[in-house]
Amino acid sequence: MHPANFWFVKKPLFSTVDSIVYLPAKNESHVMKTLLTPIKPWYREPWPWLLMSGPAIVVVAGIITTVLAVRTHDGLVVDDYYKQGLAVNKDLSRDLAAKTAGLSATATIDVANRRVTVSVVNAPVALTNMTLTLSRASVAGHDQLVALQRTNRRDDEITFVGALQPLEPGKWYITLDDPSHAWRLMTAVVIQDVTPLSFAMGHAETRAAATP
Repeated sequence: MHPANFWFVKKPLFSTVDSIVYLPAKNESHVMKTLLTPIKPWYREPWPWLLMSGPAIVVVAGIITTVLAVRTHDGLVVDDYYKQGLAVNKDLSRDLAAKTAGLSATATIDVANRRVTVSVVNAPVALTNMTLTLSRASVAGHDQLVALQRTNRRDDEITFVGALQPLEPGKWYITLDDPSHAWRLMTAVVIQDVTPLSFAMGHAETRAAATP
């Protein structure tokens, strides 16, 4: 073996001595090219990032799920079923009170101007304010409670107006309540865009009759 074919290789990181490598003449250039090729840092290699991406995605998904669970109210969960049953019976009596008094209403929602107008027929003369509740179907946390103020009275009809928060497209359940919660009028509407939407509101029987 010719002495020129022996090469000193710098000691490894955890070694205390240099190594002596015998390089056959025919492989000398190839081996030297391999030995002299610079080694890229680990963070420039794709495999470490590929291996770490899976756990990282799981951690991010867990954080997002936790934030949604904390900030979003689960409207489908009822804490007290007995009280909920009593409330249902009370609501039915409010429908009956609206029917007995001959109450009905028409409303117009102006999404672009965030304004709602409600006209109630056969409402008590002394009525000066009402409450309009808008509930998003199957989506909790988007409900609105709108305070309505009386603007004018014409014959047996009283008009109320109120300010809305932004409304997303979709199906909404709408309930009109008097201040004493003695009666109510309800309906369901589908908001598609910012075009003003007019609709009628009634008690349980009128809503059932209007359903195809």
